[in-house]
Amino acid sequence: MAQMALVPVGDGELVEQQIPEPVADQNFNRKKMFELQQELSTLQKRSLKQHEAVIHLETGLKSMISEVDLRRALGLAFQEFENRIEDAFQDSNRKCLGMFSKREEVTELQAAITKKVNWAEYNAVLKKLSDLRQYVDGMAESVFIGQREALESEFAKKANADWVEKSMGEKADFADLNDVRARLERLEVLVSHNDQKHTAKLQAMREESASQNNDMFQRQSVLMKEANSTMTSSKQQFQDMKNMIERHESRLKSVDSSVGELSKAQHELQGLAQKALLPRLETAEASLVRLERADGTNREQVIKLESKAEELKGALDQRFRDLSQQGGHFKEQLDFLMQATDMLKRRLREVAKTQTGKMKELADDQDKHVQQLAAVERVLKKQERDVRAMEFRSTKGDTADSWRCALPMLATPDDPDPNVRLNSVLDQLEKMACRSEESTHIAPWNPNRPPLPVSADTTGEWERLSHANMGGAPDAESARAGHMAVTSGVRGMYGLSPRTPANTGKMSKKAKRTF
Repeated sequence: MAQMALVPVGDGELVEQQIPEPVADQNFNRKKMFELQQELSTLQKRSLKQHEAVIHLETGLKSMISEVDLRRALGLAFQEFENRIEDAFQDSNRKCLGMFSKREEVTELQAAITKKVNWAEYNAVLKKLSDLRQYVDGMAESVFIGQREALESEFAKKANADWVEKSMGEKADFADLNDVRARLERLEVLVSHNDQKHTAKLQAMREESASQNNDMFQRQSVLMKEANSTMTSSKQQFQDMKNMIERHESRLKSVDSSVGELSKAQHELQGLAQKALLPRLETAEASLVRLERADGTNREQVIKLESKAEELKGALDQRFRDLSQQGGHFKEQLDFLMQATDMLKRRLREVAKTQTGKMKELADDQDKHVQQLAAVERVLKKQERDVRAMEFRSTKGDTADSWRCALPMLATPDDPDPNVRLNSVLDQLEKMACRSEESTHIAPWNPNRPPLPVSADTTGEWERLSHANMGGAPDAESARAGHMAVTSGVRGMYGLSPRTPANTGKMSKKAKRTF
């Protein structure tokens, strides 16, 4: 008969006793050991997969930041970006409203336009936009460098289920990403709406200023035509008056000649017609005096008209020069304003495109990490259920006749780490597997280098084992392989103590809900 090994609870040393073991118990123990070996091989495979998943998860988490820091940084960035854009739009709106306010007179329009945007303010806005872009680009390095070191130190520690669940709870969800995406879309809509509004206002102001300039030019053209017609009529009147004065001079010359002749004839006729000629001469002298006075007044009027014509011509020339200078100045200011507006539009579009691309990249990375974490959580939960089922199955053998099977009893470990507990269970199971004399040459169990998994094919294993028992005692390797092939589908429970008595009846409703 084979010898059984009792494992004490306090230490891991084996105490050998010469106890006879029935064949049925040996077969039962072999079957149970095969089941345990099959479960151990499955656990080894899953632990390797879990270890690889944890390594990938750690490498992914090392390059990430926490949800709180990401939200805080994004909130600060968006708040700063919104505040600066709002200030820029308010300043631009206020300046545009003050710049393109309606005026009826050209002088008031000139005074209003000269107070608007200049090169200093334009350079200040460009500097603010460049500072904002530099702030957004260097935000990750300046804000998250300390957090990345802390996360790297945290991930260097050994991971467990509670820590993984806690880390998964701290990560961002789709609702937060949707909120961020919605805020970005609202910001883009607001920027495009303000852009369209400012474009429409600028176009309306441009058309209004052009219509005002055209109206003013037409009025000035009408005034110029009226002034030209007035000057032409004045010149014609002056020419008529000049001709009239020449005619009067010719008449005065003729009168002087006639007066000389009359003075000569007067002496001759004085005695003959003194009574008849004297009244006529007095009337002629009075008429001459009136003519001379009229000629003097006409000369003064001509001089005044010439001075007024010169003054009017100088005023009109000066007015035309001022209007041409004002028109050129208005055109330069309008060109400058249009260029500044186009530059601001291009800047805003570039900033919006950059922010949209970054947010999309962050959303894609976040989705990938969330999917990886969900996969790891599913694997951990499945493994936990398998381990619990295995322990539950292992405790079912603790019956009234279990003293004959000499099953080992595990001591309660001091370290609550599940990895240490799993290593101790593996050591005890290895000692149980190596209890017979045939298994003394089997290599000791090494948790760092587990053996290769055994195939799960169970076809004809019990017939082969029965035939081997009839023919002779099988070796340890064939027995272990047969046990592993037959009991590959056994499941158990993780987290139950091996000293807990097994429940042979039906499972309770609460236990069913647990599975």
